[in-house]
Amino acid sequence: MSQEKLEKNTTVGTKENLNSLDRFPYFKGMKELSPIIDSIPQYSIRNFVVTAFAKYVPPEFWILPASMSGKFHPDMDKGLGGLVRHTKADCLVALDLFPLYPGFDEYHQSLILAALLLHDICKPDILHPIQVAKQLWPLRGYDFYPTIINLIESHMGQWDQKGKLPRPKTNIQKFVHLCDYIASRNDISLKLY
Repeated sequence: MSQEKLEKNTTVGTKENLNSLDRFPYFKGMKELSPIIDSIPQYSIRNFVVTAFAKYVPPEFWILPASMSGKFHPDMDKGLGGLVRHTKADCLVALDLFPLYPGFDEYHQSLILAALLLHDICKPDILHPIQVAKQLWPLRGYDFYPTIINLIESHMGQWDQKGKLPRPKTNIQKFVHLCDYIASRNDISLKLY
C-alpha cells in the first residue's frame, strides 16, 4: 500500500496495514520527536526515552491517529501519524509552560517530557495508561521508572472512561495532565512546524 493511500485511509491502524508497512513511519516519527528527546536535560532520563523508543514502543504508535473515533483530538492529530503529532504537541505545550512553573527543575522537566513522550505508546487500548508499565517493564531498573509510570498512569485525569485509572494528585501529575488536555482540545490550534 502506498504512503498516499495510507494517509487517506481512515483505518490505518488495522493489522493488514501494519503488516504492509516498512520502517518508514518509525524514522519519520523519530524525526518529529528527536528534537524534543534531545532537549531532555537529564542524560539518564533521555537515555531511558531513547531506549524505550528503540526497543519497546509498538509499531502501531507510529501510524495510529491520536483518537480512533476522531472525536477527541484536533484535526492535526487525525490520520496517519496523528499519535506522533499529538505526542509532539503535548511536549511543546510543556516546553512553553515550564517558565511559568519555576518549581520544576531540570530533573522534573526531564520526567515530565519522558512521561509525555511515552504516555500513549499503548494506544488504542482504552486502558493504555496502565499498559505502559507492562510495555516498559524491561526498563524498571532505572530509579525514576516508578515516577514516570505514575505520571503516565494519571495523565487522563477525569477523562478515564472506565474509572480504573488513578487521578492526578501531585503538581507534576497535574502538569502532565494539563499538557495532554491542552494538546487534545479540538478548539485550540497548535503550530507544530
